[in-house]
Amino acid sequence: MLELAGNPAFARIPPENLQQLFGRFAVLSAIAGQVVLQQGEAGDYDYQIRCGTARVTRTWPDGRVKHLADLGPGQVFGEEAPVLGSTRNATVTMLEDGLLMRLAAEDFDQLLHRPLVQRLGPDEAIDLLRRSAVLVDVRDKTAYARGSVKGAVYIPLLQIRAAATGLERQRAYLLFCEDGRKSATAAFLLAQRGFQTHVLTVKALAGRR
Repeated sequence: MLELAGNPAFARIPPENLQQLFGRFAVLSAIAGQVVLQQGEAGDYDYQIRCGTARVTRTWPDGRVKHLADLGPGQVFGEEAPVLGSTRNATVTMLEDGLLMRLAAEDFDQLLHRPLVQRLGPDEAIDLLRRSAVLVDVRDKTAYARGSVKGAVYIPLLQIRAAATGLERQRAYLLFCEDGRKSATAAFLLAQRGFQTHVLTVKALAGRR
């Protein structure tokens, strides 16, 4: 908890939220090769790595397995399914023995996710875009193929972790999707890595198509 509180990425989380987390995290031991999350299963918990490393992979319909990211101490995983109300979209496997902090999805959303995700209205969004902020479309390929927003960079939610290594840290990122759920999840994933992120409202995108 001290490490979490000292992480600049979590500066927007109220101290009382962090205090409540003390009694809500469950500590789990994990061994190398253990599958912590399985693609296609229901998602009721979110996880943070206390020590050790894990690999995120996704299996495509044709049987191909794609390596999406490797995660280390302090990083969070498993938050997409509870936030989106969907099944797990990837598998997470431990690469070495370690410790995991498990948090119920409801506690994660209330205590960590909501305080860290900042939503913008039209005026604020326009101001940031004028100051070289990056507009990011995180929808899936089917939605993106129907059209996007002028000037937006396309990074689907599933690829946001891998794409983070190539993003400029000195710029702000304004993320959007159909209903705000994917963009809020993407914003959290980038924010915990130290990026300045914001979620756009529908009104903020009006007139930019």
